Amino acid sequence: MGGALSCVCGRSLLNINGTKYIFQENLGEGGFSYVDLLEDSKSGQFVALKRIVCHDKKAELDGLQEAEYCRRFQHDNILPLIDHCVREKQKLSEVWLVFPFYKHGTLYDEYQRLSSTNQTMS
Repeated sequence: MGGALSCVCGRSLLNINGTKYIFQENLGEGGFSYVDLLEDSKSGQFVALKRIVCHDKKAELDGLQEAEYCRRFQHDNILPLIDHCVREKQKLSEVWLVFPFYKHGTLYDEYQRLSSTNQTMS
């Protein structure tokens, strides 16, 4: 539903609700999710794809609820949701959330940079 994956010239091409993205690299992973860097094949704009691995229907509904919250609320501290879909995979599913890409990394990355800067100044 909504997502498809194919390969073009050795690079993965993802179709999310009609928009084609080219996979660039994996940016990170957490407990049950992965974040990938994608490039919009038309505009060349970079986006971040959060893939939430769902082992059951409840996890899938939780992922869809996260998408709904991101879509509904607009605040400086909440990433704006560009698009989302559910991708069925054998016994699992994944909820895909497409967000703008910020090249300076995650909040944790920024915390690490600031912590190391403060330690060198002490």
